[in-house]
Amino acid sequence: MPKRAGLSKEPPHALRRIREARDLSRAELARRSGFSESHIVKLERGEARLHVDDLADFARALDCAPADLVSPDAGVPDPTVHAPVVDLTELDEIDEVVARCPHGTVPVPGSARRAVAVPLLDASMDRVAPLGSFAVFDRDDRALKDGEIYLVRVGEDTWLCRRWVAKGGRLEPDSRERGHRAIAAKGTPVVAGRLIAVIRKL
Repeated sequence: MPKRAGLSKEPPHALRRIREARDLSRAELARRSGFSESHIVKLERGEARLHVDDLADFARALDCAPADLVSPDAGVPDPTVHAPVVDLTELDEIDEVVARCPHGTVPVPGSARRAVAVPLLDASMDRVAPLGSFAVFDRDDRALKDGEIYLVRVGEDTWLCRRWVAKGGRLEPDSRERGHRAIAAKGTPVVAGRLIAVIRKL
């Protein structure tokens, strides 16, 4: 079949590179994206153009950002994890809330498969995560390390986002506002996860 005029042999997109890095067959990408396998073959061979209106569908199927697809010389991006949004008041029932996902998800670059996004509604950590942003925590990373930020339970039912200071066993705020105080941990705190990303609202 003759190539269309104006289409180059090497397509100006990263569809094939990202698909192969994700270890996906063309058939699986077709299933995930809703496009035919034959169309994907043509795109990867440069026999068809990747239309701007199709970028979002392919990006969702490949767990990447649309911009990653039109950056052929960039490295392969980390997959995008869709972290369920969980309110601080729901952390004691986190597995049930994550299973239902009533508040939607937040896309986060990375590979933490059990990440959760928590909206921060106070200013105790506003230097790290401004008021109203989403703090994303890896539920599989709970071992306390000095200087890292965690989602920890204080008392019977209060969850806070705080920086762990090993010396003295303190949970410290990181705020521009005065009045937020460090909390001395009584024993080893219950940890829901370590901070891995902050998604700021525009």
